[in-house]
Amino acid sequence: MTLSHERPVYWKPGSIAFLEDTMHSQTIVRIQILVATAMICLATTPMPAQTSVTMDADDRRAVEVINAFMQATTANADLQAAAIAVLPFVHSSLMNRDRNNLGQDELNYQFKKAHSNAGFYRIPVVVTRIQQLNTSEIGHPSVGTYERGRERKYWVAKREGVAGLPAPIVVFFPESGGDPKISYVGSL
Repeated sequence: MTLSHERPVYWKPGSIAFLEDTMHSQTIVRIQILVATAMICLATTPMPAQTSVTMDADDRRAVEVINAFMQATTANADLQAAAIAVLPFVHSSLMNRDRNNLGQDELNYQFKKAHSNAGFYRIPVVVTRIQQLNTSEIGHPSVGTYERGRERKYWVAKREGVAGLPAPIVVFFPESGGDPKISYVGSL
């Protein structure tokens, strides 16, 4: 009789059961190594930009805003200077109460990441995918940033030779017909 934590009597070095178990373990390890290697290769292989995205007039306006944002972001090495330079292109809900800089959370997190990574993306941007979002309003009335409208997510491609997938930039289109504004860039 064997206990649940013991090997059966027939499992001993040199037996067929021992050899089969050892070969099975080695095969599993080999498969795990192959899968891990394949995943690393896929993750580091630059993805070709898809250029067959159909754009309407709103999409073309959004791409102009994204290009202006990316140029302002990459033209300034200083985070504060870049944040001030992008103000004309971002929605007021991302700004501080005085509208003279980005809000502190946006500056410290979302924009800081976008500022450090913007150089990895093509400028002018190449949009690989457009996704309509269900947003119907953004901002908050108590701080004067509330606005009705809709959002679309634009996936922008990285530069040639830079590994990684396209990143989304969200653009808000005001219901009033005003200029589109960027409402999220934290995934750059």
